[in-house]
Amino acid sequence: MLDGNKFIRKINESPDGNQHLHGLGVVVAGLIDGVNPCAISMILFFLTFVQVQNRKRTFLIGFLFILGTFISYFLLGTVLFKLISRINIPLIRLLIRYFMLIFVIVLIILNLKDYYSAKGLKYGKIILQLPPYLRRLSHRIIKQLSTTSSNTKVMAILAFITGILISLTEFLCTAQIYLPTIVSIIQLSGNVSLTLKAIIMLLIYNIGFITPLLIILTTICIGAKVLDLSEVVRKHLPKIKLINALFFTIILILLLIT
Repeated sequence: MLDGNKFIRKINESPDGNQHLHGLGVVVAGLIDGVNPCAISMILFFLTFVQVQNRKRTFLIGFLFILGTFISYFLLGTVLFKLISRINIPLIRLLIRYFMLIFVIVLIILNLKDYYSAKGLKYGKIILQLPPYLRRLSHRIIKQLSTTSSNTKVMAILAFITGILISLTEFLCTAQIYLPTIVSIIQLSGNVSLTLKAIIMLLIYNIGFITPLLIILTTICIGAKVLDLSEVVRKHLPKIKLINALFFTIILILLLIT
């Protein structure tokens, strides 16, 4: 029988056969999700509006934007955990497992397609990205909230709110890895309740997720230009897509052999 997303369990299986979800497996998944072009493009777009000569101010505002994203994703994770873990009907659980298998196969195919599109500089043909209407909505939110006031305290509060709102609009894009990880945490916890271990795993995942964003923010604050970083991301986009495809291939293999 298929058992959805045992990949992290297998990777971190202990010698005595007791399966557990190790923090390293979760943080790696979070890091991979953190280099998602959707998340990176939004932090760069946000920083184009709030970058000022005062580097401490820029870092504070950027950090609060990332903090809002972190808290929002963590809370979304706890909600999804509770919803999925409460499904106790065997047939539905089996359907979820098969759904996860199909979901992973589709993601492998689409990431490979996006890899070739990005490699050929055909960025308009990339599929796994925010839908245009969500991207426009995100940009409007950032423009509106980041230009409302020049007062540092007000901007700090608005940056935090903006981070929360943007995390909701881009969740469709970033949930590709987050959802399988949550399912794995549920299976490994063996509980229908949100245990302390599950909470720690969700925190670890989201720390991994925001780490690339913090690196980008720090790089901007020490003198890098947003446009230069955008070009770096664009240059390495094929590699990012290929890494995602390889990651989901590992998931698929482990699904099939369990």
